[in-house]
Amino acid sequence: MELFEKLINYNTLLNNDANKELLEKYTEIIQAEYIHFIPAVRFDSALFLRLFAMLTKPRNILEIGFGSGVSSYFIAEQLYEVDNFVSLERDTARYERGKKIISQFNMNTVNLIHCDALEYLSNDDTMYDFIFIDAGKNDYTKYLHLIKDKLVTSGILICDNTFFNANVVKEESDIQKNHIKPTHSMKEFNTYLANLKCFNTSFFVVGDGMSLSIKI
Repeated sequence: MELFEKLINYNTLLNNDANKELLEKYTEIIQAEYIHFIPAVRFDSALFLRLFAMLTKPRNILEIGFGSGVSSYFIAEQLYEVDNFVSLERDTARYERGKKIISQFNMNTVNLIHCDALEYLSNDDTMYDFIFIDAGKNDYTKYLHLIKDKLVTSGILICDNTFFNANVVKEESDIQKNHIKPTHSMKEFNTYLANLKCFNTSFFVVGDGMSLSIKI
């Protein structure tokens, strides 16, 4: 385990050295318009999103959970032809901050919508070629039920926090009480996603764990 942790730290240093300007932008977005603690994807997760957005060049993008705005920025950063980029945020304070972040960092392709994602998706007929989920952990499986038919063939689904601070491999007695329910939810989601026949899915030790699924 000690050797593995050293490799993780080594990998982090390489990413930070190779992407100094992006790391500065990452920090700048998180610190801008500060209101309260806002969870953000980790830097290597942001790079992961950016890389797959660059590779696949999606034109119709859905993000469930705008949060700090970091993921939106890194997805859109190298995309120059976007038809539709919808980011859903139900927290009012994060939504209000998000409108300022979008303006401040020229994220003009992002359409930030203040809503409950489950309600929005139940009435949304749009087809997407890139979907990113980083929202309430207890709702991940519900989100998946609603979006799996909204992703085009060969479309990309990426989900963050699949390891949930390593809680998914801990004994329940070692998990904080308020994390027990979301841990169960994430374990259920991971198993369901891994066995879903309409996706080819792999899980990666990136950030807090990320899944990458391709619609087949």
